[in-house]
Amino acid sequence: MDGSVGALEKLCLGWAEELRQQGVNVCLLSIPPAKRISVDPQNLLHFSNLADLNSQLDSIKPDVTISNNRPMWKLSGTFVKINIFHNYPDAWMIPATTSNREITETLSKCHNFAVSQALADHVNQTYTSANTKVMYPFIGRPFIEKQVSVQPKNLHKPIKVLFPNRTLEKKGLRWVIQAFEHNLNHLDRLTVVRNISPWDFQTQEHTQLLDLAASKPFVQVVEKQVSIESLISLYLDHDVVITPSIKAEGLGLIPIEAQALGLPVVTTNLGGLKESVFAPNLAIEPYAEKAFVEAIEAVSRIDPKTRAEISDAVKKRFSPEISTKNLLDQIRILLNCNSLS
Repeated sequence: MDGSVGALEKLCLGWAEELRQQGVNVCLLSIPPAKRISVDPQNLLHFSNLADLNSQLDSIKPDVTISNNRPMWKLSGTFVKINIFHNYPDAWMIPATTSNREITETLSKCHNFAVSQALADHVNQTYTSANTKVMYPFIGRPFIEKQVSVQPKNLHKPIKVLFPNRTLEKKGLRWVIQAFEHNLNHLDRLTVVRNISPWDFQTQEHTQLLDLAASKPFVQVVEKQVSIESLISLYLDHDVVITPSIKAEGLGLIPIEAQALGLPVVTTNLGGLKESVFAPNLAIEPYAEKAFVEAIEAVSRIDPKTRAEISDAVKKRFSPEISTKNLLDQIRILLNCNSLS
């Protein structure tokens, strides 16, 4: 677990902190050892393998365990087992020899949640008896607390577009650069973030995509923003935020964050990404170059009043308070109790 990287890690840490504030005794277990996070060492343990994990669980004796994207971990004890799925099954780190029947049997013995209805439906269709329900996540509190002051867009100025997602083929960077090149018109600035997390070093895939981006005169490559304040500033320096993924996403925190700040978004319509888009923002078929560019131009004209209304709706659905309450309510139901303090 690394507090400086992905949405899943940040969400786990955020839920843990919010639950603590509700009086719940939370212990985080990380493989490999956690780094760059601020947690009381007494509530932060690490393990090297499943035997080590089970030994620690036997010592802790938790009432509930929550595993994220790891449904096949064989956990000891008689506590309630919850799975929360943030991604599609190919990201669950399941051994290749595991059959669908084995996965289905394991899920039938757990309480399963997913971060979007699309992902929950996929899990239930793929693994019968999984009975997966929706558990919407939340975005960082600074996005919630930011007061949105949306100014009308000057339609005569070029549209500044931000691609803040990870620099990977599956995130759609290659095809969207091509879409811009073929349909520039007023889209003469695309900002690409050099986002190689969770890797510490640039891979060949990263290098190829970043070299492609740097070779285009309409693309500006910037470094990943470390602090949430600088990330918010980067968002607000652009007119439209895009997530053109070519692979189904569990949800889509980037478009949710952007809309909370009053910014228009365009995504592809795969998986849970559709649930992250509040109309009249748009979700388009991947590789539909002209339609995607036209969508960017269309959403850039969304009026300030509508943007503010979208921001309010996003902040309500994806607030830390609402998300944590939903999680805590489910835990209480599973334990058949009114208090976890």
